[in-house]
This record gives sequence, structure tokens and C-alpha cells, in this order.
Amino acid sequence: MPNLRGRQQWPAGRVVSFHHRSDVLLENPWQDPADRLLPVYLPPSYDERSPPYAALWDLAAFTNSGPGHIAWRNHGENLPERLDRLIGQ
Repeated sequence: MPNLRGRQQWPAGRVVSFHHRSDVLLENPWQDPADRLLPVYLPPSYDERSPPYAALWDLAAFTNSGPGHIAWRNHGENLPERLDRLIGQ
């Protein structure tokens, strides 16, 4: 079976998750969770000793979630794959 996604030809970044507790979301009327894991994409060249990087905030739309943007997709690229490609190109 052929590889329909093609081979990645650029370095891959990584995704790390940070726990965040929002006081603003505590006891909100929609009962959204106040505790969340926030995924953060770090480009391949990221080093904690480097100067600060620009930030791109990917805000999930209503009925979606941040983890949904980094999950595997059967068609097209997820967000980390797309960022790897754009940085690599």
C-alpha cells in the first residue's frame, strides 16, 4: 500500500503540555473545567537558553479543544505537522 501522506522531509518540533488552573472558569455557568492541559508546540530549533520565540496562540473554536488540533488526522496535517512543514519550507 502506498504512503498517502508522503514522507516528512524536515525536522520535527515537539509538543509539551502544561497544567493550568483558571480561577475565571471556577463555577462557570457552562460547567467548563477549570483545570486544563495546555499543549504547546516547540519548534525543532527551540532551546530554553535561546532568546524568546514569538508565540502563536491557537484558540480552539466552540465545541473543539486544543488537544484536538494536535491529534492525528486521517486527511491533511494536524497543527504540529503543518508548523513543521512551514518552518522547514
